[in-house]
This record gives sequence, C-alpha cells and structure tokens, in this order.
Amino acid sequence: MDNIYIIEIPIPYWIPIENGSTFVSSFDKKDYKVSFSVTFKKNKNIGTDLKIKFLITDNRFHEIDFSIRTNLAVVLTLKHINRLFDVMRDVTDFHQIPNISIIDLPTFINISYNDNKFQYVTNPKKEKGKIKIKKDFIQKYIQIISIWDNYPEIEIVDKYHGYAKYHLDREELNEAILDLQTSFEVFLRHSYKYILTIDKISLPKNIYEIPLRNLIENILSKHLGENLSYNQNKIISSWYNSLYRLRNKIIHEGYSTTDGNQAYLAYDSYFNARNYIADLMRKRGYLNENMDIDLSVYKKNLPTENEKNEILRELKKKNMLPQNTKVL
Repeated sequence: MDNIYIIEIPIPYWIPIENGSTFVSSFDKKDYKVSFSVTFKKNKNIGTDLKIKFLITDNRFHEIDFSIRTNLAVVLTLKHINRLFDVMRDVTDFHQIPNISIIDLPTFINISYNDNKFQYVTNPKKEKGKIKIKKDFIQKYIQIISIWDNYPEIEIVDKYHGYAKYHLDREELNEAILDLQTSFEVFLRHSYKYILTIDKISLPKNIYEIPLRNLIENILSKHLGENLSYNQNKIISSWYNSLYRLRNKIIHEGYSTTDGNQAYLAYDSYFNARNYIADLMRKRGYLNENMDIDLSVYKKNLPTENEKNEILRELKKKNMLPQNTKVL
C-alpha cells in the first residue's frame, strides 16, 4: 500500500529558484523507501512555499499509529529539505540560506494524507502557552552566570546539555546526540579532576588525553568503588549503547537518520548516567547531600572583590550604571 503525504511548508524568505521547479529524490531507511518531490513557489510575503510529496511504499508503515506516522513524515521531510539546502550551499553562491526546523514553522501547517486534508500542529507548547519563565529566573541567572564566570570547567557541561535540549526541540537530532556526549565526556573528566583535587593527588599531565573507556572502567571505577564496566553495569551499558555508540555512528559512519525514539533514549541514558556518577561521588563524600561540589577547591577566573568594586566605581563615574548599583 502506498502512503502518500502532501505537506505544505512555508519558508519565511525567498529562495532564488524558478517558480514551479521540482526536485525529486529518494533514500532507503531500513525496511522502507522514501521518495520526495519538492516544488518551489514564490509567495506574496516575499517568501517561498514548498509543497512536498512524501511517499513510503511499505505495508508495515501503514500499521503504525497515524499520529506517530505523520510526525515521522514531517521530521523526515524537514530533514530532506535541509539536505537540499546543504547541497545548495555547497554548489551555489547562495551560502546564507539557513536550515529550518520544526519550531521555525507556523503553529499549523497543511497536510493531506491519501487525499484527506487536515492541519498539523507543529509546536503544541507554543500553541498552548505552556512555556513560562518563573520570577526567580533573574536570581538563578545571577548565581549560575557567576559560577560559570568563576569556574569555566563547569560551564561547558551545562552549556552543551542546554544545546542538546535546544536541538531536541528543533528536531535536529544528530546535533543533540553530539551535544549530549560532549557534555557527558567533559562531566566525566571534570569529575575525575575534582576527585583528584579533593584527595590532594597531583593531576596527571595527560588528564585530557586518557581514553574514555579507560577513564570510566578503570580509573573512575577505582575512585568510586563501583564496577563501571560497559558490559556489566546496567546504567553505563545503557549510556554506551543508547548514546555513545550512536554518537560514534554519526561521527565515524556518517549516520544521518537518527529518529526521535533514539534521541530521547539517548537523552534518558545521559541523564541517568550523569546522575548515577554524581550519586556515587556523594556516597564517597566528594559531594554534599545536595549534590553540590566544593567550589573553593578551584582557582577563580574572575577579579577579586576589590577589583570588582573598582570596576563598579569606574562604571558609575562614567554614568554607565546607576549610582545605587551594588556588586552581588
């Protein structure tokens, strides 16, 4: 049975391709073949309307729940459009064309499935107004940015975790996988450095060159008193199979068809493994009951309080800050 979607994607900028131009291509993904037909049409708002014909020939695809099937069609369609844009940047002078994601689209897009028309909600959170920033955000911002400024080793772990959540929301799943693994690896190396600092052990010169498997299975296992074998520890094994191996496929094999199930399994494995290592550090006395590290063991990366006050005085003197401004 043929499963035919026609998906209308409005692009908010003009693409210099002749009206009515159609691009046709296909690719194989495991048990089914996907075919695309993308037609360009300039719209009244100086943008470009894309009409994508999405075809999958496989009876099993028809057996998937309709909402999941439709979401897969939209995700693969956006991935295909971005591949088309990748080629455009590579072989033309139109280098500034950006890729698009699910959150760049209007709240609703028009889709027809085997001639049945309906509207697809691209971003339920945006539509329902679920995202709200709490009033205490400013205070949290001040606290976190101060930690990042003073202790840059910590910033990279949090920042790449944030990048991963950003890419997950944009359905940029390969990028999310790379961000998660970057965050976790820096977390592990930072944890090892912190353990050695607390134990007053000199840091090895090659601390950032230690192979990851050796760091986890041998070094951290010894310091944390736990078997962290890739094969024997369920939490580490889940991280290894769900995130690390997928990251390696992307980097070393050019794997480009990560789906939502894979990405969120990878995220869960990252979250569980990171919390697991932190809890082991708590049990060994390296972290307090709130899982906080002792920041005093690090050298600060910012000016002293006296230097901060001097900077503040200069800014007030030049009327760049109100006279009642205080250093937090």
